[in-house]
Amino acid sequence: MKFLALLFRTSPTSLILVTLFGLLSGASNAGLIALINHALASQLQVSSAVALGFVVLGVLTLLLRYGTQALVNKLNGDALFDMRMRLARQVVATPLRRLEEQGIPNVMTVLTEDLFVISTALGVLTRFIVGRVDPLRLPRPRLLRHAPTSPLP
Repeated sequence: MKFLALLFRTSPTSLILVTLFGLLSGASNAGLIALINHALASQLQVSSAVALGFVVLGVLTLLLRYGTQALVNKLNGDALFDMRMRLARQVVATPLRRLEEQGIPNVMTVLTEDLFVISTALGVLTRFIVGRVDPLRLPRPRLLRHAPTSPLP
């Protein structure tokens, strides 16, 4: 829920547009599949209306998928920018003594690596919600990095 609240706070219009484009993209995909199913069930007696519908639905599906992806990228960038600005304001507002107690390496880690991890997760989660990530293609950890090159003595 915090993730959706962050996206809604960042850009409510973009979130609504992403949702709308995602729904329309899903509907056009379903329509395309239904049209193909209808054409296959008609024993290859396809009229020009079915062919025209296929072309229109195909182009519409591509445009909606591109539009959804562009809006997701914009939403992700806006959310990341908002997080970076809030974090920068918090660091500037923190007394120097407190920053010194935390240690410069810890502060630098938060400013660089942690935001990178959050931005990557934000991108994957946003695409997963919209349905553009194939869960079978997500990176998986390797159990064995290197196979033994020589047999054990």
